[in-house]
Amino acid sequence: MGREVKGNSKFESINNKNLFNSVEFENHIFLYTRISKTKSALHYLPLKNDIEKIIHIIESELKN
Repeated sequence: MGREVKGNSKFESINNKNLFNSVEFENHIFLYTRISKTKSALHYLPLKNDIEKIIHIIESELKN
């Protein structure tokens, strides 16, 4: 997310396999994926469409 995490890990061991059995971790992953999909749909796809329109306009102007 563009931020550097500082400090010590709250996990004491290197083996984090228990995370995959954690409902809290699963909820965090689910929330992350939902936010990512929503951000993509609401921000990036319209932005892509706008950029494609601009490119089309530029190409049309260059042909004339």
